Amino acid sequence: NGSIASTTSAGIQVIPAGTHHFAFNSITGPLTAGVPTTITIRAVDSGGNTVPTYAADAVLQANTGTGSITPTLVTFTAGTWTGLVTLKGAGGAVALTCLDFSAPPKTGTSNSFTVNPGPFYGLQVLLPGEQALGGTTTGKSGTVTNQSAGNQFTVTVRAVDQFWNLVPGINDQIGLSSTDAFAWMPTDTNLVNGQVLIPTRLHKSGLQTITATDLDNGSIQDNTSSQVLVVVGPFAKVLIL
Repeated sequence: NGSIASTTSAGIQVIPAGTHHFAFNSITGPLTAGVPTTITIRAVDSGGNTVPTYAADAVLQANTGTGSITPTLVTFTAGTWTGLVTLKGAGGAVALTCLDFSAPPKTGTSNSFTVNPGPFYGLQVLLPGEQALGGTTTGKSGTVTNQSAGNQFTVTVRAVDQFWNLVPGINDQIGLSSTDAFAWMPTDTNLVNGQVLIPTRLHKSGLQTITATDLDNGSIQDNTSSQVLVVVGPFAKVLIL
C-alpha cells in the first residue's frame, strides 16, 4: 500500500565478533623471486569483518618451504598488517599462510599466484636421493644414495637463480670434474632449457664429489655436489705390484 508511510529505525551499532581467522588481500602475480611485494593481512571475525582491537604477533609462511619467505613474524596493529614480503621460492601455485600463537591457532591462507625465478646466478648438482627444493637455504632435500664402484647412476645439473630455483631457457656449456680422477662422465656437456641429466660412473671408493662449472659465462657460480659414498665393488681380480 503505497499510501502507508515507511519508517527507519535509529542506527544500530554492529561491532565485529572475536577474531576467527586471517584474511589476505588478493595477491596478483606473477611475482619474481627476491623482489619485495606489498601485502595486507587482516584479522577478521567469522563474517569477514576486520577486528580493530586485534594487536598481536603472527607467523607468516609460504608453501614453497621453510626459509623461503621473509619476514616470518609480523605484528598486527588495529587488526591489520601491511608490509613488504620477499618470496624466494618460485612456482605456479604459491600461497601464503598466516597463523597466530593461540591454541589451536587462528589461520588464514592467501590466493594462489605465480612466482617466477630470478636471473641466472649459478649451477646446482643433484645426486640420486636428492630432490630440488628451490627457495630454501640448501636448495635441496633428501639423503644421497650410496653408489657401488663402477655402477652407472644419473647426476642432474641445473641452472638456478640465487635462491636455487630452476631458470629455464639456459643452454650454456658446462664443464664437469670430480674428486675421483677415474670418474666416467663427459668432461663437458650442454644444459638444455636449464637442465641436463648426466650418466656417471665413479670408480674410486670413499667419499667423492662432482663439480659443475659454466664454461660460457665466468660470472656464473659453480657448484659442488654433496658427498657420495662409493662402495667397493665385488672381488674381481688379483693385482701384483
